Amino acid sequence: MEHGYSFEPFHAAKHPYVVVQLGEGKSFKFFFPSSASDVRSADNCVSQIKRVIRQRLASNDNEKV
Repeated sequence: MEHGYSFEPFHAAKHPYVVVQLGEGKSFKFFFPSSASDVRSADNCVSQIKRVIRQRLASNDNEKV
């Protein structure tokens, strides 16, 4: 947790996912592929998580955390 965001892993019926808590009741749910053949999909999901965190850090909402 480089930026201090807490997260919790879960597993749905078909796919694992992570819920990232951004503070003030805001959270994001990111689903990961369940098969090893979906490596690119997993990389894309990690990129999405990083993008949300960068946007959060750049926004005015970050000052309230």
